[in-house]
Amino acid sequence: MSRFSNISIDRLSHLARGFKSIGRKALFTSSTAVASLDNLDGFRDRSRSSNNNYKSTAAGFGLLFAAAGAISLSVSKSDCDAEKEAVEAPWSRDNSRASNGMKLFTGNSNKLLAADIANQLGMSLGKINVTHFADGEVNVIVNENVRGKDVYIIQPTSPPVNESLMELLLMISTMRRASARKITAIIPYYGYARQDRKMQARVPISAADVARLLEAMGIDRVVAVDLHCGQIQGFFGPRVPLDNLDGGMVGVSYFGDMDLVNPVIVSPDAGGVYRAKQFREALSKKHDVDCGLAMIVKQRAKANEIDKMDLVGSVEGCDAIIVDDMVDTAGTLCTAAA
Repeated sequence: MSRFSNISIDRLSHLARGFKSIGRKALFTSSTAVASLDNLDGFRDRSRSSNNNYKSTAAGFGLLFAAAGAISLSVSKSDCDAEKEAVEAPWSRDNSRASNGMKLFTGNSNKLLAADIANQLGMSLGKINVTHFADGEVNVIVNENVRGKDVYIIQPTSPPVNESLMELLLMISTMRRASARKITAIIPYYGYARQDRKMQARVPISAADVARLLEAMGIDRVVAVDLHCGQIQGFFGPRVPLDNLDGGMVGVSYFGDMDLVNPVIVSPDAGGVYRAKQFREALSKKHDVDCGLAMIVKQRAKANEIDKMDLVGSVEGCDAIIVDDMVDTAGTLCTAAA
């Protein structure tokens, strides 16, 4: 201890920075070391102002740096082996993506879709168990290392919606607690999307509440397909961007190659007019198909029950293409077609 007492405070500062750069990972596992190193300048100022405590402070720093050096040189061998196995393990058929740290996971919502996406990317799905306890609680166990990886979770919140949503939330939380670098949720079907505003008093804005839940779990990015309303993107804060992919455009090529007679694009409700216009413009631009536009005004007696529908526009003698983003009971589409 006496030899540390003769070291100047400036020299101790230099040593601290050296240990901090060499053993940063190990040093940060000790809250005591972090607190002492981060407050080094404050200790130095107080030590200079109090000559009586100079030697004891220097001795304390000497012991701290000696312990830090020992920690930095004795990183757990098991941790090193685990990191090495995570990098070298052939978890993916594409070595370039494996080296980049990209991993795909899925819950029980639509495993077939996730498998098809993985095959398109030339990858394998990550090892994860999403099961249920006897009382129905969701149990998530990730069976591989995701530390520092870019994790993509493919989980549409399709029926049963609440169960699929809870699986998604717990998978995000598990990945965040496992120190994943970035977590992206792929949600082809965004549950509760139709409840995007208050149509009457004392009702929730459920689409916004789901966004808050995803943010609270620590999601970094969300990718959805054909959101029921574009304003849902604004329910997420600026730190969580949402990409709304336009899946309806896939049908443009299908109908563009058909021999249509006086085609008319029909929106099944007033809220879908913009979507129908986009579809019509895409057909005209890509396939030079001149289409008309019509709209159906519907009045509901209650949820999933249509009271009355009125057609705005003409479809007589035309090939009508009804463009909608969501099918629940298909009552709207069947009534509109009739």
